[in-house]
Amino acid sequence: MNAESIAAPDRSEMLARFAAARTIHALIEHQAARNPQAVAIESAKECVTYETLNARANRLAHWLIEEGVGPEKIVAILMERDVDAIVAILAVLKAGGAWLPLDPAYPLERQEYIVRDAGAMLVIASAASAAELVTTPGVRVMDFHAVERLLPGYDTHDPAVAVEPQHLCYVIYTSGSTGNPKGVMVEHRNLLFSMRARIEYYRHPPAAVALLFSLAFDGSVVGIFWALCEGARLVLPTPEAGRDPVLLAAEVERRRVSHLLALPTMYGLLLEQGQPRQLESLRLVIVAGEECPPKIVRAHAATLPATGLYNEYGPTETTIWCTVCAVTGEAGGRIPIGKPIPGSRVYVLQGDIQAPAGEQGEICVAGPGVTRGYLNRPDLTQERFVSDPVHGAAGERLYRTGDLGRWRSDGHLEFLGRIDHQVKIRGFRIEPGEVEMRFREHRLVQDCAVVARTSGEGAWRLVAYVVLRSSEGGAAARLREDLRGVLPEYMVPSRIVPLAELPKLPSGKIDRNALPDPDSVLQVREDWTPPVGELESMLARLWEELLGVSPIGREDDFLELGGHSLLVTRLVWRIRQALDVEVPVRILFEAPVLRDFAARVETIQLLARASSPTAGSEEIVF
Repeated sequence: MNAESIAAPDRSEMLARFAAARTIHALIEHQAARNPQAVAIESAKECVTYETLNARANRLAHWLIEEGVGPEKIVAILMERDVDAIVAILAVLKAGGAWLPLDPAYPLERQEYIVRDAGAMLVIASAASAAELVTTPGVRVMDFHAVERLLPGYDTHDPAVAVEPQHLCYVIYTSGSTGNPKGVMVEHRNLLFSMRARIEYYRHPPAAVALLFSLAFDGSVVGIFWALCEGARLVLPTPEAGRDPVLLAAEVERRRVSHLLALPTMYGLLLEQGQPRQLESLRLVIVAGEECPPKIVRAHAATLPATGLYNEYGPTETTIWCTVCAVTGEAGGRIPIGKPIPGSRVYVLQGDIQAPAGEQGEICVAGPGVTRGYLNRPDLTQERFVSDPVHGAAGERLYRTGDLGRWRSDGHLEFLGRIDHQVKIRGFRIEPGEVEMRFREHRLVQDCAVVARTSGEGAWRLVAYVVLRSSEGGAAARLREDLRGVLPEYMVPSRIVPLAELPKLPSGKIDRNALPDPDSVLQVREDWTPPVGELESMLARLWEELLGVSPIGREDDFLELGGHSLLVTRLVWRIRQALDVEVPVRILFEAPVLRDFAARVETIQLLARASSPTAGSEEIVF
């Protein structure tokens, strides 16, 4: 029996089990004992049962214990989103430790900083990632597969480690305003509360949960533990499907996915590019990580009227979520972020006083989901995690989110923006100050201001305004290339706008409101050459619409001009519609320069014609 056959009355049993549990992994061990042959994880390469998953994690956990892992010890996991990574996460928890996710796509310098700052005693990595990080002084790196080859003789029984609810469960790093990322410490009791509230709110259990998020994004924690704690299947789409909504729709259909968690942007693309019949298995869709546009709600209602759509909100510091809204197709205007989840308290404060309904204030969160604080940052912890002035009980804390909001007359909370300059790009929190510091450290830059602007498609993008020390040719491209060596891709500004000087307030601070529209600043490129031919011209027009950059030349690079995975997905979809050919998303990553990309698309067109039933017998040679 797995989650497909759990009856509604069993929800009370599940909630009771959560209430009694002291650690999150104990709930997965229960599922392994209860239904060992049920499929726990399904990927394109393999299906793993609960029995096998638990046994593999136990062997690795016993090895970790021998290596000194235990409560409050941090183990970094530098792996792709695959079965091995889930095994590693469970093993660290079973050994009593806390896992620290690292994205292999992060620059090496950022990986090294996080590992050092967290004081990780060990890094478990895939072979390729281990080879890169192994040269870092003071960091012990182990190749996951090399370790597994040592484990056949190790015990497959659950380790008997005394792990308490207040012990550290995981640490996730987010952007920091001081120039370096900061680690948020989440305890077992925080995650237990968060998952119990999820089970209490969403009354029907998942059958199959698709995991789309990077393991370094806390949305991944929802997918992993919601599925595995409830005995459901955790579905791991291929990396290509994670970027291409057409492939993802096919995966949803093939794997019979019932529950989907996604950024609103990605879900909107799935509705736009997938066939309705491919999405019929979906029973519940959750969007989170960025503001949900009303057009996505309308598209959902038109395509999947019987499927529940929910908009969740919550910073990492409140253990993934703290409010939720059941969204209907009739929603108009700004989509609310809902009401507090079961057991949580959410306030809108003006100072220490609750704001009247309809008035703006800071969103503050209290309750068992509020995490321990920031690793090695007692000053920032004291500033953001404060005594609850409303509840008043001794020891009760709340987290000041820095988000602005107001209570609507219908009792729902509405998100209104930020108190400071923090922004969210594709679901990731970004402190512009961290990006600015990296620019100012560069030899070409005298001063810099980084802000968020909307692109031609209405999505948010980072724009850097820089005062250069000299007028070197190609400075913007060189800056972007160098920043990719120290910042994750999502933190590298899509536009770099040189200015003679930054506008200043009388106080001497940068006047961010006076920074010009980046499209109004004339940037002459000496190497610009116009597109050649009908296909290049058509593709250039699409690039201009999506990137908000004009004019596009045949030597321009889509990625260098600010293109990212979601924009690539939109571009490929438009090309498919215009040319009626299947263009893989990977093609643009392999050939991001317009003339090269156009040549690849032309080849695909010719191959499509050659394989058509109506094609002649003439041989095509490339």
